[in-house]
Amino acid sequence: MYRIGFDILKKLHRYGLRATIMGVRKISKALSYASRAGYTHAVIIGSREYEKRIVTIKNLVSKKQVSIPYGEEIGSIIEEYMGEN
Repeated sequence: MYRIGFDILKKLHRYGLRATIMGVRKISKALSYASRAGYTHAVIIGSREYEKRIVTIKNLVSKKQVSIPYGEEIGSIIEEYMGEN
């Protein structure tokens, strides 16, 4: 699971987005912390996402989220979705 997370983290950094990886039990607490810490986006890879081979990208400002298959070109998602604030 972390390998997928690190792969996506590198891609987000290439697009100039501030991102980090957190291992947590409660996603709501992690999202709250990330928002308070100034992060604008979160990539969620929980057990459901891992089993389905998807990642969920959530905009912490607009609260919109999208799930995409892992391995899909994340660049187009970043350009279309991640830029929204």
